Amino acid sequence: MNIVILPSWFRMKSNIISGSFFLEQAIAMAKLGHKVTIINAQIIPTRTYLKYERDIGIKHYEESGIEIYEYKTGAFCTGRSATITTKWYEKKVERILK
Repeated sequence: MNIVILPSWFRMKSNIISGSFFLEQAIAMAKLGHKVTIINAQIIPTRTYLKYERDIGIKHYEESGIEIYEYKTGAFCTGRSATITTKWYEKKVERILK
């Protein structure tokens, strides 16, 4: 079975264990014979982004048999609006899927 995980948060350079639950679950499912992919579109607080993250764009790599696609960016234009944040997230996930 193909399984896609869209984590609500995932690791960052400033906090490497953040979201480790999602990766651990993906590894457990992969051991059962499933093909697991993690798609992480993440808005990072501006201060954290400028200090630690600086990697922009789509990244693709494999870890422990899990394909991971990441799209991280700073929260420069999302602000506190849930509508803007949701639209941003949808667009980033669509870009990864293309």
